[in-house]
Amino acid sequence: MSWRGGIRTVSLVREVQGDQGTFGRLVIDYNLILKTGELPWRDINNDNLSDSMLSRIPPGWYRCQFTISQKFPQGTFQIIDVENNHRTGVRIHKGNWCGDKTLGYYSDVEGCILLGTIVEQRPCTKNSNKIQWGVFNSVMAYNLFMQEMGNGPFDLEVTEEFA
Repeated sequence: MSWRGGIRTVSLVREVQGDQGTFGRLVIDYNLILKTGELPWRDINNDNLSDSMLSRIPPGWYRCQFTISQKFPQGTFQIIDVENNHRTGVRIHKGNWCGDKTLGYYSDVEGCILLGTIVEQRPCTKNSNKIQWGVFNSVMAYNLFMQEMGNGPFDLEVTEEFA
C-alpha cells in the first residue's frame, strides 16, 4: 500500500484532454487501475482558479473523506479543500459523460471525478445520440473502488501527463 503521513494515497493521472472531457487513470496501491473522466479545464474569467461547475479541479494533493449528502445518500468520497474552499461538493462517483455543456456536449458532472473501466466514443442517448467520448462500466468500477477504499480517508494526488 502507498501511504503519506499515515494516510493511504491514491494517484489520478490525467492523460487526454479536450472539449469532450479529461480522461486518465486512477491507481490504488499500484495494482487496481481504473479509468477516470472529468470536465475540461476552464478558467473563463482568467483568475487562475478553476471555474466551479464548468471545470476539473487543478493538479495537486487533496484529502478525500467519505461523506453522505442529499445528492449521494449512500455516501461517496468528497474531495476536501479544493483551491482553499473556492470549490465545494467535488466528489468521486458514477457516471459516463464529462463534456463541456457550453459547447453542446453532455455531462454527468459539475466538477467531480467519474470512474470506469474503459474510455471510448459512443452515442450519448442523453444528447440526441451525439457521438461523444466517455468513461464506461462506471457502476462496476465505482463498486470496486468503494470496496477497496472502505470508508477511510485518503490523500489523492492529481497529476497531468498529457501527450
